[in-house]
Amino acid sequence: MQYRLRSRDGTYRWIDDTGIPRYARDGTFLGYIGSCTDIHELRQTQDELRERVLEVAHLSRIATASALSSSIAHELLQPLTAIQSNIDVSKSLLSADTPDLAEVKAILDDIGQDNRRAGTIIQHLRLLSKPKSEIDDRQFDLKEAIDDTLQIVGSAAMERRVLLSANSVDRSLTVRADKILVEQVLLNLVMNGMDALISAAPDKRKVTVQTELTEAFQVRVSVADSGPGIPDDKLKGIFDAFYTTKPQGTGLGLSIARTIVEIYGGEIWAENGTEGGAVFHFTLPLA
Repeated sequence: MQYRLRSRDGTYRWIDDTGIPRYARDGTFLGYIGSCTDIHELRQTQDELRERVLEVAHLSRIATASALSSSIAHELLQPLTAIQSNIDVSKSLLSADTPDLAEVKAILDDIGQDNRRAGTIIQHLRLLSKPKSEIDDRQFDLKEAIDDTLQIVGSAAMERRVLLSANSVDRSLTVRADKILVEQVLLNLVMNGMDALISAAPDKRKVTVQTELTEAFQVRVSVADSGPGIPDDKLKGIFDAFYTTKPQGTGLGLSIARTIVEIYGGEIWAENGTEGGAVFHFTLPLA
């Protein structure tokens, strides 16, 4: 048990209590035997480390958003162009002697749908770029995070002629974590998968996200690509900080992903697929 203990001078310090209950032969509870340890400096160091992790993770998200900026701008331009086109058509219809109000209403519905689509794109970009002062901890459906991630990278995948797909179990996968940080893990793995397909033939470029229950209270997410795979001698250190095989890479993406997954009690690892390509797996406990 860890708690804060108030001293006589009004200051607080973190204490760790570790004990074992003791009982008499007749089952009477006698008390605990154990130890009390002052862990105040340790807790302060952990808090500072967590702040640094959040800062580096934010910088990584900014870099990813910058890399996707042209694709996101193109995706945003489509609904805005459709809105302007529908506005022009509506004006033309309303200027008629007997305007077709039913058609105008249908056009307004289309404008509303395109507006919501543009708003969703902006919202995703805003959340991706927003700095975080603390790690969040709330329940959400992991399948929604996967859908959001694939929508963010959708335009980039189309430009690169990469087929994105997601396969999931037929039930909600509720986890307790920070949704933006989990999406950052997914975004990093999907983007890495697409980067690995540069030399692949256009009709062979595939990235698949699959979820499955590996235990009663654990979900595993696998991101597989159809690229050349990872050399065996590089698999071991692929999650180390500053390790990269990309000319413009920072070597922090996978290291940050590992830290985020481990914060929430999961594991992350990589392997080569049986039919080629690389597969990145990570697990999270269900809420």
